[in-house]
Amino acid sequence: MRRRPYTWCLGLLALVASSLVVSAPSAAGTADTEILRMPISDTQYNPCVDELVTTTGTVHIVKHTTTTQNGQTDTYSYVYQGMTGTGMLTGVRYIETHVENQSTHFSASPPPLEVTDTETLVLNRVAPNGAVTDDDYLLHATAHMTISASGQVTDKSLDFKPECR
Repeated sequence: MRRRPYTWCLGLLALVASSLVVSAPSAAGTADTEILRMPISDTQYNPCVDELVTTTGTVHIVKHTTTTQNGQTDTYSYVYQGMTGTGMLTGVRYIETHVENQSTHFSASPPPLEVTDTETLVLNRVAPNGAVTDDDYLLHATAHMTISASGQVTDKSLDFKPECR
């Protein structure tokens, strides 16, 4: 059975850690919320039935950032993808749900930095009669990284829990 490389969590953590914008503390704290909704297409791998699935749908992204007057910044992101797709080998219909939650905390001149990312991906196979089958794929992934004020990585973890159900 082929395995899809699950490096997106680590890649996302690295991207966040490397793209932090350093800003000087302001006299007053700030808060900002960004909301984005756009069409998306993707290819997922279902290891439960050894099949690639092409999916299309909509991604919803909400990102909220709060910066205190002393420069502490907290960012929380929520990503939801609701998609439908078709198995490339079987032609079976799929419903994909992909949810990501990420929190980032850092000071005005990082480090210190703390990032936690949790993702859940569900690929449900749908039978011709519309019933969900019993060979669905579920992946739950959690990644965490902490960098101390001296720039040392003091904590990092990556946990993948794939299952066929």
